[in-house]
Amino acid sequence: MNTLYISRTGRIMLDENNNPKPFDRSRSAIDDVFFVKEDTKIVFERGEYKAELEAKAGDIVVTFYEEQFPNRVIVVNNEQWKENLEAYEVWEQEQNLKWAEKKSDPCCDCCENCCKSC
Repeated sequence: MNTLYISRTGRIMLDENNNPKPFDRSRSAIDDVFFVKEDTKIVFERGEYKAELEAKAGDIVVTFYEEQFPNRVIVVNNEQWKENLEAYEVWEQEQNLKWAEKKSDPCCDCCENCCKSC
């Protein structure tokens, strides 16, 4: 079996005998990613291209900006990607709450004399 090593600086494919082989990345051209939280009909239009798809709760809708792709919009069902998107939403909500708490604190850090109790 081949083994593909992917790092921050590049990638290399080794065949079953550990000989390196070329491995090019694929063109992504991803325009947007949408996480669908409930069953949804998708109507996509870009210029002359039109498509209608259905997505189930937990699916991911991916749109592409290059006209060379025959499918400019697709629906993906992948538990790991879903888990990533859900985890990011939780993290983002936590960051928003921290920001809101800091902004609502009457004792701000705008100056040393703002709050004598600090």
